[in-house]
Amino acid sequence: MHRWHAFSIGSLAILMLSVSCGGVQKAKVMFGDLLVVQSQLAKALGRDDIRVNLNNGHLLNIGVVNSPLNELPTEQKKAKAIEIARLAYNGYPSRYELTGVSVAFAIHRSYLGLFNYDDSTDSFNFEASDLTPEHKE
Repeated sequence: MHRWHAFSIGSLAILMLSVSCGGVQKAKVMFGDLLVVQSQLAKALGRDDIRVNLNNGHLLNIGVVNSPLNELPTEQKKAKAIEIARLAYNGYPSRYELTGVSVAFAIHRSYLGLFNYDDSTDSFNFEASDLTPEHKE
């Protein structure tokens, strides 16, 4: 009985480790994919303060922080947002898993290194189908 108990615990540990390693590998790939998108957007927009994250594995969020694009009129900002969303969507290696892309023109301020202010009220959401090359406006 003692050997069976040790074998069961060992088997469970190996199973958990293999599942965990699979999760770690998947997270590593996802993080790498997000870095690819971030660097492509930074290069295209000529600025480094671009935030890229993934919500629920299906919604790609892009934040363009403290950009002169914040000053554009709404229609021009929306046109720029869809351009950014298409760049991000097409640059994301696992784009077939995405349902959409959100682009926010964010304002970030930090005071005394302790207090932070963020405003992302200018946000535009696009369905994945709106971002494919086949989509006509």
